[in-house]
Amino acid sequence: KKYNKKGEKLSLGTPWYATMKIVEQDFEYIYLHLKPTEKAAWQNSTILITGCAGFLGFYLLSFLTNYGEKLGIKKIIGLDSFLLGRPHWLDKLCLHEKLLSVYPFNIATNDISTIPGSKEANFVFHMASVASPTYYRQYPLETLDANVLGLRRLLDFYRDKVLRGFVF
Repeated sequence: KKYNKKGEKLSLGTPWYATMKIVEQDFEYIYLHLKPTEKAAWQNSTILITGCAGFLGFYLLSFLTNYGEKLGIKKIIGLDSFLLGRPHWLDKLCLHEKLLSVYPFNIATNDISTIPGSKEANFVFHMASVASPTYYRQYPLETLDANVLGLRRLLDFYRDKVLRGFVF
């Protein structure tokens, strides 16, 4: 057991339920501070997110899934290789099955045209990458492939499509 200078027991971090409460408050703040034009931009959209099981992917996927109905989002497609495993929180989000579909997918090697709804995407968020120095060393080629080849494959696939947004 570890204690601080005051003799208080140190915890191993914020409990998950407290963290989720903070995230939910963040989402509400973000939603409430969107301008009407920003809210309208999502209307009737299909969103494709690569790296949906990573840190940034989680945050974006969670926000869009939880506020998808209010924003008028038609469909969210999440892709991830699950190289480091499938996180438990993803199962809860997948309960929104009318709005969200998640597929195991290697952006560097798989054919994006096989993903249902990928051709209809209006927004693309390329967040596929190993995001930890520990895992960069363990998976250096996979990290580069997801970043570089994944981006190239997305750019090639959506080359002739007019998108509302492409973030990488």
